[in-house]
Amino acid sequence: MDAATVAAVPDDSFAFKVNGIGVVSACDAAKAFKMIIQSLPRNSGPLEMGTFRGLRMFAERDEFSEVEAWLEGSMEYILRIGKSWENIVSSMIQVAMNLSAEVSQLQKHLERQVTRQKELEVEVTRPFDKLDRLEYLQRRKIELDTMLDLNKGEMSAVDESAEADETTVA
Repeated sequence: MDAATVAAVPDDSFAFKVNGIGVVSACDAAKAFKMIIQSLPRNSGPLEMGTFRGLRMFAERDEFSEVEAWLEGSMEYILRIGKSWENIVSSMIQVAMNLSAEVSQLQKHLERQVTRQKELEVEVTRPFDKLDRLEYLQRRKIELDTMLDLNKGEMSAVDESAEADETTVA
């Protein structure tokens, strides 16, 4: 789901909604991100900063002034900040690339499944090629059962136990 969202938005699209920054290109994103993060007070709680290729972008600062940032769609994608603010942009781009690659893989998988479905539909319509042999073996089994008198043997055992009960009663 996130992969489709990312694929639908142009590669170089950063849209920050915080502090009236507006739409920012990829080259200015690190500066904008730094400015927003520096204005966060300690224990700020999550702040929605904007969007990146359709995913919502959040950041928060804890009581030790450590900053955590993530992209959120149907899942959360933690972003690496590192020592440089440019790392956060690289991290966002990497998330988007991974999601785009996932879309490509899912499309190929879907194509294979559609092909396999067509093959199975053809297989289902073909007659069972061993049907004659199966029918012959079933008839032969009935003949052998009759010749060996297997069914009568089972009934004889029941009859014999009934006769034994009658003899003991008398």
